[in-house]
Amino acid sequence: MKKIIKILSMLTICLLLISGLVSCGNEITEPTLIGEKLPINIQVKYSINENMSAIEMFETGVKNYNSQKYVAAWTFGEGKAGNEDSPMSTMAIKTLKIKNDNDLFIDNTIVVTGGGMAAIVKAFAEKSTQIAIVNDKVTKRTSKEFGKVDGEYQVTKWNDKEEFAFSDYYPAKTLDNPRVLYTYKLEKDTVDIEKTTQPVQDGDFYKFTIAFDLEKSVGDFGNVVIENALSKPSEREGATISLKRLYFEVTIWKNGLFRSIGQFDKYAIIAPKGGFVNGQETTNSVLTNFTYMSSEVPIQNYLNQLV
Repeated sequence: MKKIIKILSMLTICLLLISGLVSCGNEITEPTLIGEKLPINIQVKYSINENMSAIEMFETGVKNYNSQKYVAAWTFGEGKAGNEDSPMSTMAIKTLKIKNDNDLFIDNTIVVTGGGMAAIVKAFAEKSTQIAIVNDKVTKRTSKEFGKVDGEYQVTKWNDKEEFAFSDYYPAKTLDNPRVLYTYKLEKDTVDIEKTTQPVQDGDFYKFTIAFDLEKSVGDFGNVVIENALSKPSEREGATISLKRLYFEVTIWKNGLFRSIGQFDKYAIIAPKGGFVNGQETTNSVLTNFTYMSSEVPIQNYLNQLV
Protein backbone atom coordinates (compact mmCIF):
# COMPACT_ATOMS: atom_id res chain seq x y z
CA MET A 1 0.00 0.00 0.00
CA LYS A 2 2.49 2.35 -1.12
CA LYS A 3 0.53 5.48 -1.73
CA ILE A 4 -0.47 8.03 0.59
CA ILE A 5 -3.69 7.73 1.63
CA LYS A 6 -2.87 5.94 1.59
CA ILE A 7 -3.77 8.28 4.49
CA LEU A 8 -4.88 8.20 4.12
CA SER A 9 -3.87 7.35 1.10
CA MET A 10 -5.38 4.60 1.97
CA LEU A 11 -4.52 6.60 3.78
CA THR A 12 -5.33 2.99 7.84
CA ILE A 13 -5.13 0.63 11.22
CA CYS A 14 -5.18 -0.11 15.06
CA LEU A 15 -1.66 -1.07 16.27
CA LEU A 16 0.32 0.03 19.28
CA LEU A 17 2.96 2.55 18.30
CA ILE A 18 6.49 1.18 18.04
CA SER A 19 9.44 3.19 19.20
CA GLY A 20 11.51 2.96 16.00
CA LEU A 21 11.60 1.65 12.44
CA VAL A 22 14.84 0.81 10.66
CA SER A 23 14.91 1.24 6.88
CA CYS A 24 17.87 1.09 4.50
CA GLY A 25 20.28 1.41 7.39
CA ASN A 26 18.78 4.78 8.35
CA GLU A 27 16.66 4.95 11.45
CA ILE A 28 13.26 6.47 10.81
CA THR A 29 11.95 7.67 14.14
CA GLU A 30 8.25 7.05 14.45
CA PRO A 31 6.40 9.82 16.26
CA THR A 32 5.00 9.24 19.69
CA LEU A 33 1.25 9.58 20.14
CA ILE A 34 0.58 13.00 18.64
CA GLY A 35 -2.32 15.40 18.75
CA GLU A 36 -3.47 14.64 22.28
CA LYS A 37 -3.86 18.27 23.36
CA LEU A 38 -6.27 20.88 22.01
CA PRO A 39 -4.23 23.06 19.60
CA ILE A 40 -5.34 26.33 21.21
CA ASN A 41 -2.64 28.54 19.68
CA ILE A 42 -3.30 27.50 16.08
CA GLN A 43 -5.26 29.86 13.85
CA VAL A 44 -8.22 28.08 12.24
CA LYS A 45 -10.03 29.40 9.18
CA TYR A 46 -13.34 27.49 9.33
CA SER A 47 -15.43 26.88 12.45
CA ILE A 48 -17.80 24.10 13.47
CA ASN A 49 -20.85 24.04 15.75
CA GLU A 50 -23.13 21.56 17.48
CA ASN A 51 -25.85 21.89 14.82
CA MET A 52 -23.68 20.55 12.01
CA SER A 53 -24.20 17.13 10.47
CA ALA A 54 -21.37 14.60 10.29
CA ILE A 55 -20.57 15.40 6.66
CA GLU A 56 -20.60 19.16 7.36
CA MET A 57 -18.11 18.70 10.20
CA PHE A 58 -16.03 16.32 8.11
CA GLU A 59 -15.88 18.71 5.15
CA THR A 60 -14.97 21.59 7.50
CA GLY A 61 -12.13 19.50 8.92
CA VAL A 62 -10.85 18.80 5.40
CA LYS A 63 -10.91 22.52 4.54
CA ASN A 64 -9.03 23.34 7.73
CA TYR A 65 -6.51 20.59 7.00
CA ASN A 66 -5.91 22.05 3.53
CA SER A 67 -5.59 25.60 4.84
CA GLN A 68 -3.07 24.86 7.59
CA LYS A 69 0.56 25.76 6.96
CA TYR A 70 1.83 22.81 9.02
CA VAL A 71 0.18 19.42 9.60
CA ALA A 72 1.67 16.05 10.50
CA ALA A 73 -0.48 12.95 10.06
CA TRP A 74 0.68 9.64 11.54
CA THR A 75 -1.26 6.63 10.26
CA PHE A 76 -0.82 3.15 11.69
CA GLY A 77 -2.82 -0.05 11.66
CA GLU A 78 -3.31 -3.43 10.08
CA GLY A 79 -4.32 -4.90 6.75
CA LYS A 80 -5.53 -8.43 6.06
CA ALA A 81 -5.49 -10.35 2.79
CA GLY A 82 -8.18 -12.95 2.25
CA ASN A 83 -10.89 -13.84 4.73
CA GLU A 84 -11.12 -11.20 7.47
CA ASP A 85 -11.50 -13.75 10.28
CA SER A 86 -8.80 -16.15 9.05
CA PRO A 87 -6.58 -14.11 6.68
CA MET A 88 -3.95 -15.63 4.41
CA SER A 89 -1.58 -12.85 5.40
CA THR A 90 -1.48 -9.75 7.60
CA MET A 91 0.46 -6.52 7.24
CA ALA A 92 1.31 -3.56 9.41
CA ILE A 93 0.65 -0.24 7.68
CA LYS A 94 2.65 2.81 8.71
CA THR A 95 2.45 6.18 6.98
CA LEU A 96 3.97 9.43 8.17
CA LYS A 97 2.98 12.53 6.20
CA ILE A 98 4.24 15.99 7.10
CA LYS A 99 3.45 19.17 5.22
CA ASN A 100 4.88 22.61 5.82
CA ASP A 101 3.54 25.05 3.23
CA ASN A 102 4.33 23.31 -0.06
CA ASP A 103 7.12 21.16 1.36
CA LEU A 104 6.23 17.58 2.23
CA PHE A 105 7.78 14.43 3.63
CA ILE A 106 6.03 11.08 3.18
CA ASP A 107 7.09 7.65 4.41
CA ASN A 108 4.84 4.75 3.45
CA THR A 109 5.84 1.38 4.83
CA ILE A 110 4.18 -2.03 4.65
CA VAL A 111 5.54 -4.84 6.81
CA VAL A 112 4.22 -8.38 6.39
CA THR A 113 3.55 -9.51 9.94
CA GLY A 114 1.93 -12.92 9.69
CA GLY A 115 0.50 -15.70 7.55
CA GLY A 116 1.69 -16.76 4.14
CA MET A 117 3.10 -14.45 1.51
CA ALA A 118 -0.21 -13.64 -0.18
CA ALA A 119 0.57 -12.02 -3.52
CA ILE A 120 -1.37 -8.82 -2.89
CA VAL A 121 0.30 -8.21 0.50
CA LYS A 122 3.73 -8.91 -0.94
CA ALA A 123 2.98 -6.49 -3.80
CA PHE A 124 2.00 -3.73 -1.36
CA ALA A 125 5.10 -4.31 0.80
CA GLU A 126 7.30 -4.01 -2.24
CA LYS A 127 5.79 -0.61 -3.08
CA SER A 128 7.16 0.99 0.11
CA THR A 129 8.45 4.50 -0.63
CA GLN A 130 9.96 7.59 0.93
CA ILE A 131 9.29 10.96 -0.70
CA ALA A 132 10.43 14.52 -0.01
CA ILE A 133 8.97 17.48 -1.87
CA VAL A 134 10.85 20.77 -1.54
CA ASN A 135 10.34 23.76 -3.84
CA ASP A 136 8.23 21.55 -6.11
CA LYS A 137 11.10 19.08 -6.61
CA VAL A 138 10.24 15.48 -5.78
CA THR A 139 13.03 13.32 -4.32
CA LYS A 140 11.95 9.71 -4.04
CA ARG A 141 13.41 6.35 -3.20
CA THR A 142 11.64 3.06 -3.64
CA SER A 143 12.16 -0.30 -2.00
CA LYS A 144 14.67 -2.58 -3.73
CA GLU A 145 15.30 -5.70 -1.67
CA PHE A 146 13.23 -7.51 0.94
CA GLY A 147 13.78 -10.11 3.55
CA LYS A 148 12.95 -11.29 7.03
CA VAL A 149 13.87 -8.86 9.81
CA ASP A 150 12.91 -10.14 13.26
CA GLY A 151 10.62 -12.60 11.52
CA GLU A 152 8.79 -9.99 9.45
CA TYR A 153 9.02 -9.44 5.70
CA GLN A 154 10.10 -5.87 5.01
CA VAL A 155 12.45 -3.56 3.14
CA THR A 156 16.13 -4.37 3.62
CA LYS A 157 17.57 -2.15 0.88
CA TRP A 158 16.39 0.91 -1.05
CA ASN A 159 16.96 1.93 -4.65
CA ASP A 160 18.99 5.05 -5.36
CA LYS A 161 17.14 8.33 -5.04
CA GLU A 162 15.33 9.74 -8.07
CA GLU A 163 14.35 13.36 -8.69
CA PHE A 164 11.38 14.78 -10.59
CA ALA A 165 9.58 18.06 -11.00
CA PHE A 166 6.30 17.88 -9.10
CA SER A 167 4.31 18.73 -12.23
CA ASP A 168 5.96 15.82 -14.05
CA TYR A 169 5.62 13.29 -11.27
CA TYR A 170 2.05 13.94 -10.10
CA PRO A 171 -0.13 12.60 -11.55
CA ALA A 172 1.94 11.48 -14.53
CA LYS A 173 3.70 8.60 -12.74
CA THR A 174 1.22 7.88 -9.97
CA LEU A 175 -2.46 8.49 -9.38
CA ASP A 176 -2.02 9.42 -5.72
CA ASN A 177 -1.36 13.11 -5.09
CA PRO A 178 0.26 13.56 -1.66
CA ARG A 179 -1.19 17.06 -1.32
CA VAL A 180 -4.69 15.72 -0.79
CA LEU A 181 -6.03 13.97 2.28
CA TYR A 182 -7.73 11.02 0.60
CA THR A 183 -8.49 9.55 -2.82
CA TYR A 184 -12.04 8.42 -2.17
CA LYS A 185 -14.95 10.55 -3.41
CA LEU A 186 -16.27 11.69 -0.03
CA GLU A 187 -19.02 14.31 -0.14
CA LYS A 188 -22.68 14.83 0.71
CA ASP A 189 -23.91 12.81 -2.26
CA THR A 190 -21.85 9.75 -1.29
CA VAL A 191 -22.72 9.56 2.44
CA ASP A 192 -24.57 6.47 3.68
CA ILE A 193 -27.00 8.26 5.98
CA GLU A 194 -28.33 5.11 7.67
CA LYS A 195 -24.87 4.15 8.96
CA THR A 196 -23.76 7.69 9.90
CA THR A 197 -24.16 9.16 13.39
CA GLN A 198 -24.77 12.71 14.53
CA PRO A 199 -21.71 14.43 16.11
CA VAL A 200 -21.61 14.32 19.91
CA GLN A 201 -19.39 16.63 21.98
CA ASP A 202 -16.93 14.95 24.31
CA GLY A 203 -14.97 17.58 26.21
CA ASP A 204 -12.80 19.54 23.79
CA PHE A 205 -13.80 17.57 20.70
CA TYR A 206 -16.74 16.12 18.79
CA LYS A 207 -16.92 12.49 17.72
CA PHE A 208 -19.02 10.74 15.09
CA THR A 209 -19.07 7.85 12.63
CA ILE A 210 -19.50 8.64 8.95
CA ALA A 211 -20.13 5.91 6.38
CA PHE A 212 -20.12 6.13 2.59
CA ASP A 213 -21.96 4.50 -0.29
CA LEU A 214 -19.93 1.56 -1.58
CA GLU A 215 -20.35 2.41 -5.26
CA LYS A 216 -20.51 6.21 -5.37
CA SER A 217 -17.53 6.84 -3.09
CA VAL A 218 -14.84 4.75 -4.84
CA GLY A 219 -13.45 7.72 -6.81
CA ASP A 220 -9.69 7.54 -7.50
CA PHE A 221 -9.20 5.10 -4.64
CA GLY A 222 -9.79 2.16 -6.95
CA ASN A 223 -7.22 3.42 -9.43
CA VAL A 224 -4.65 3.89 -6.66
CA VAL A 225 -5.15 0.39 -5.27
CA ILE A 226 -5.03 -1.22 -8.71
CA GLU A 227 -1.88 0.75 -9.55
CA ASN A 228 -0.20 -0.53 -6.40
CA ALA A 229 -1.39 -4.12 -6.38
CA LEU A 230 -0.99 -4.96 -10.07
CA SER A 231 2.53 -4.29 -11.23
CA LYS A 232 2.05 -4.80 -14.97
CA PRO A 233 -0.07 -2.51 -17.18
CA SER A 234 -1.50 -5.60 -18.87
CA GLU A 235 -2.78 -6.85 -15.49
CA ARG A 236 -4.45 -3.52 -14.74
CA GLU A 237 -6.39 -3.54 -18.01
CA GLY A 238 -10.09 -3.95 -17.22
CA ALA A 239 -9.51 -4.22 -13.46
CA THR A 240 -12.03 -2.66 -11.08
CA ILE A 241 -12.61 -2.36 -7.33
CA SER A 242 -15.55 -3.89 -5.51
CA LEU A 243 -15.87 -1.96 -2.23
CA LYS A 244 -17.38 -3.96 0.63
CA ARG A 245 -17.03 -1.53 3.55
CA LEU A 246 -16.13 2.12 4.10
CA TYR A 247 -16.65 4.13 7.24
CA PHE A 248 -14.66 6.54 9.39
CA GLU A 249 -14.68 7.09 13.14
CA VAL A 250 -13.81 10.76 13.50
CA THR A 251 -12.83 13.01 16.38
CA ILE A 252 -12.52 16.71 15.60
CA TRP A 253 -11.41 19.43 17.99
CA LYS A 254 -14.06 22.02 18.86
CA ASN A 255 -12.04 24.58 16.89
CA GLY A 256 -12.58 22.55 13.68
CA LEU A 257 -9.22 20.73 13.34
CA PHE A 258 -9.13 16.96 12.95
CA ARG A 259 -7.89 15.16 16.06
CA SER A 260 -8.04 11.64 14.61
CA ILE A 261 -9.65 9.60 11.86
CA GLY A 262 -10.10 5.85 12.13
CA GLN A 263 -10.65 4.34 8.67
CA PHE A 264 -12.22 0.94 8.12
CA ASP A 265 -12.51 -0.43 4.61
CA LYS A 266 -12.79 -3.73 2.79
CA TYR A 267 -12.50 -4.28 -0.95
CA ALA A 268 -11.78 -6.84 -3.64
CA ILE A 269 -9.90 -6.26 -6.86
CA ILE A 270 -11.70 -7.70 -9.87
CA ALA A 271 -8.78 -8.26 -12.22
CA PRO A 272 -9.55 -10.33 -15.33
CA LYS A 273 -5.88 -10.38 -16.37
CA GLY A 274 -4.38 -10.59 -12.89
CA GLY A 275 -5.80 -13.83 -11.53
CA PHE A 276 -3.59 -14.01 -8.44
CA VAL A 277 -5.62 -11.24 -6.78
CA ASN A 278 -8.91 -11.65 -8.64
CA GLY A 279 -11.72 -11.46 -6.10
CA GLN A 280 -9.41 -11.66 -3.09
CA GLU A 281 -10.60 -9.43 -0.27
CA THR A 282 -8.37 -6.96 1.56
CA THR A 283 -9.47 -5.46 4.89
CA ASN A 284 -7.82 -2.38 6.40
CA SER A 285 -8.29 -0.88 9.85
CA VAL A 286 -6.12 2.18 10.46
CA LEU A 287 -5.95 5.22 12.70
CA THR A 288 -4.57 8.60 11.70
CA ASN A 289 -3.60 11.10 14.41
CA PHE A 290 -2.99 14.74 13.51
CA THR A 291 -0.85 17.48 15.00
CA TYR A 292 -0.61 21.11 13.92
CA MET A 293 2.40 21.97 16.05
CA SER A 294 5.69 21.69 14.18
CA SER A 295 7.61 21.13 17.41
CA GLU A 296 5.96 17.70 17.81
CA VAL A 297 7.19 16.30 14.48
CA PRO A 298 9.79 18.66 12.93
CA ILE A 299 9.73 18.20 9.17
CA GLN A 300 13.41 19.05 8.69
CA ASN A 301 14.44 16.02 10.74
CA TYR A 302 12.84 13.87 8.05
CA LEU A 303 13.68 15.91 4.96
CA ASN A 304 17.36 15.59 5.88
CA GLN A 305 17.15 11.87 5.12
CA LEU A 306 16.44 12.50 1.44
CA VAL A 307 17.35 16.06 0.51
